Amino acid sequence: MDDLALQEAADIFPSLADAIKDWYEEQHTRKYPFQPDKSDKAIITGEATADNACQGVALPISHLRHVVASALLGERHLPSQMSSLQVVQREPNQFCVRAILYPRLPPTNPYRLLYEPMNGTWWDAVMVWAARADIQTAVPLKMKPWSGHEILRDAWFSKTGDANQPRFAQMIDFQLHEREMAHVYEDTLTLSDPGTYTIKALWEYHEAEWNFEKGPVIPYKPQELPSQTIQVGSVRDIQNDAIVREHLGLPLCTGADHPGRWLQAPAFRDQEEADNASITIDSNGKFWAPYTCRYRRIEHTEFTKCLWRQGSTTLDMYGDSNMRRSLKKLMTHDTWCRNWHTYATHGDNSTEVPIQQEKLAWHYDGHPNQLRACYCEDYREPGWNTSWIDPDARFTTIPLGHDVRIQNYKWDGLTYLNDPDWSNAFTNKSIDWHIDDSSAARRVVIVSLGNWDAAFMTFSEFGEQVDRLVHYLSERYKKNGVRFFYRTPQYYCCRVDTSPRKRRTSRTRLEAFNALARQKLEQLGRLAVWDTKIMGDARTWEEKQASVKCPSNHVSADLVEIENQVLMNALCNGGRRS
Repeated sequence: MDDLALQEAADIFPSLADAIKDWYEEQHTRKYPFQPDKSDKAIITGEATADNACQGVALPISHLRHVVASALLGERHLPSQMSSLQVVQREPNQFCVRAILYPRLPPTNPYRLLYEPMNGTWWDAVMVWAARADIQTAVPLKMKPWSGHEILRDAWFSKTGDANQPRFAQMIDFQLHEREMAHVYEDTLTLSDPGTYTIKALWEYHEAEWNFEKGPVIPYKPQELPSQTIQVGSVRDIQNDAIVREHLGLPLCTGADHPGRWLQAPAFRDQEEADNASITIDSNGKFWAPYTCRYRRIEHTEFTKCLWRQGSTTLDMYGDSNMRRSLKKLMTHDTWCRNWHTYATHGDNSTEVPIQQEKLAWHYDGHPNQLRACYCEDYREPGWNTSWIDPDARFTTIPLGHDVRIQNYKWDGLTYLNDPDWSNAFTNKSIDWHIDDSSAARRVVIVSLGNWDAAFMTFSEFGEQVDRLVHYLSERYKKNGVRFFYRTPQYYCCRVDTSPRKRRTSRTRLEAFNALARQKLEQLGRLAVWDTKIMGDARTWEEKQASVKCPSNHVSADLVEIENQVLMNALCNGGRRS
């Protein structure tokens, strides 16, 4: 690195110019270390804001010099193994977290130029989270490109760009250069609960190799960055039961997309305390706990009474097999696969399982595939009564009691795999949706997208189909007062699909599809979000591995019930006091 690069850094970062000058005057008499100096600290140049702890935090100069040289001089000296995390505490419980990624050179993928980012994404897929081992919880971060990259981009055009070239040609040149630069990502980490946390990071893909739209699927072999440990609060504050009891004193949630974390259920002193807590626990003894409010357990009979009192006697649902699993829980009042994790297989694949006859008394008969239906694939669940809900039927009406019913249209996202086309849900006159002036205004409409779409569609095709969907929904539900819910895709992690389906799903690709769907569906007005993805994102790394052996990416039945409880709270807690 030479004087020119340091001068470039000073020019590009005016707020750092004096700091860089002072540093260089002190160091110019000796050769600066080739590798970043681990003792080199970040320079604080300004105040943080409530939602951006990284504002006013400069990169350590030892890293800054390499990032600038990579962007402006094309120098790429450091191997990817020198990639690291930068964690800077701004407030007692607020941190700026950055991932500094050096390119993996030389490139070895012959198809590398087929991979490119989509709107709202960038070149790398990097998963960062704060893990607290003592209570097995995790706080995910949403890493975004460092703000300095915009300045570097402008500097590159002014320094290197050919004014005689058309702008699109300059952009192509820059993209070819940018994909091989050092990249920095950042986010604000706010920790609500005291404790000792380890900041962990996995660099999953570089050069947009997470986007399998045009190029072949790349195996999932993430590079782990060196972790860092931080402490929030004093040791005496770190009591899980105290955190839980504080949470249980929060007001009730009225939405279905509140950010939160998974907490261990405490050892209640007596049954009355357990009943008052009113929480729904998963197979690991955890419950979903938003930071600003709480969800109560709503019994299914209470749920239907709530809808009846509101006049919302019809729920129209459009979704895939994840919606089917939700419906199984709703129609059986949570008896489907209840406590599945406590069962042991005592049959074999040849065991004949009798068809279930009592909808509210589902029972396990020992067939291994019956148990597998509980934690993964239930398409051909042994013993399931298809008169309740047929996995092959496109349209199903399900009575819930108290004159409340669900009308469900099963689709494979908005993909070409639908037969007939998904628009059949809106154009087929033989499907009776019972839409009239008396019922339309009090209707609840739930639309699920993303799972199939990210696997089998291009990003542009998906955008076009969502536009069509918005048109159809607007035409069908013209009455004001219809409550629209968008159900997010399930969280996807830690693998690529190696099944015959050849799904093109990756974590980052799914996030891009989810963001696009949400943006376009907001045109409907009064859009609420049933965010199932946020709950999967907050699982620990070990818990996320449960999905690796389930190609359909279904969550287990206990988590399905918690997802349902989130929706039920959003529908029934409005106007209710805690």
